[in-house]
Amino acid sequence: MKNELQEIFQFAAKFFLKKYKKKGGSQSKLAKELGITQSYFSSVTNGSRSASMELYSQIAEKLYGPLDKFLAVGRRIKEGHDPFEEKKKLPEDPVENLIARLTYYVMDHQRIEKELSRLKEFYESIVDNQQTGILVMDKDHKVIYANKHMHKMTDIPSEAILGTNPYDAGKQIPGLDISEFTGIYNNAFEQQQPLSYKNIKTIMPSGATIFMSGWFNPKYKDGRFDGMVCLIYDTTISHLLRNLLVNTLDFSPCAIGVVQQFTEGEQPRIYFLNRQFKEIFGLKKLDPAEFPFHDTVDLMTARMKNGAQWLKFINETIKANTTDAKFIIEMKKGKTLKWVSNPLIDEKGVHWGRIATVEEMKKRVARKKS
Repeated sequence: MKNELQEIFQFAAKFFLKKYKKKGGSQSKLAKELGITQSYFSSVTNGSRSASMELYSQIAEKLYGPLDKFLAVGRRIKEGHDPFEEKKKLPEDPVENLIARLTYYVMDHQRIEKELSRLKEFYESIVDNQQTGILVMDKDHKVIYANKHMHKMTDIPSEAILGTNPYDAGKQIPGLDISEFTGIYNNAFEQQQPLSYKNIKTIMPSGATIFMSGWFNPKYKDGRFDGMVCLIYDTTISHLLRNLLVNTLDFSPCAIGVVQQFTEGEQPRIYFLNRQFKEIFGLKKLDPAEFPFHDTVDLMTARMKNGAQWLKFINETIKANTTDAKFIIEMKKGKTLKWVSNPLIDEKGVHWGRIATVEEMKKRVARKKS
């Protein structure tokens, strides 16, 4: 026996299809627009087959409007009333009212459920396809989520990562050494605040060594630890290349300084100073890469006799992006240095910064006349 919704849907569908066909429409056209076959459309509208609430709603919208109003027309037809008759100030029909309300709640629930499912799939797709490793730990520090890039980066299957925790992952995954990672993770947990990390050494089960950088972001609920989100970047290549640069340039016979710029003429950031450069200008006790450019320049200027002139020269050459810019520095301790700086431009014409080389100028000894 047909259920009541299916029956009154059939009455409404028959009524509105007749109107639709009079205007030149056809079942085949409607079925095509809905993405179903004509035979299936026909069996749903004539009541021989039931359908999902979503399909009922789509058919109603195509033929008339909202499903609850569509069904109300079907109910009036069933009861022998005018399809569009408005009841004048009579108590609402409890059955019709219930059907309308239930229809609304069912449709709204299905809409919300479908929307949440789509959003979940959408965001999971975004996170899974990030070129960044992402780990999510629960309040017990166990990994409950690892995105696809974690597998690509570590060559450890996701199912092997899930359920592990930073404190005993080495025991659960033989050959894995994440002791540096564990230490910083624990700091973030104990300090209850986000912590960044840079180029920490990690040994994979395969024996490969990778260097990782990223962030630990602890989560708290009602003042209690509720998990951790870890962002992980593989910085192995850049770390090895920088170390190679450092070790190579430390063997240079002259002092070398490199500053980074994103556009020509802008205020630079110190990228690298070799050992000789630090020794000449008294910068051995600080890491210039983490020190503001102006503060470093001030420390250097303080060791020069003609520091004010050199500072003016530096500002002008940076602003104008001067090529082969030269300056003779007179140091307070008696040395004379030749400073030469040039822009760093790659083969594609992209500007990366400036490089300065500094060499000591040997004083010439005057020959005595015989």
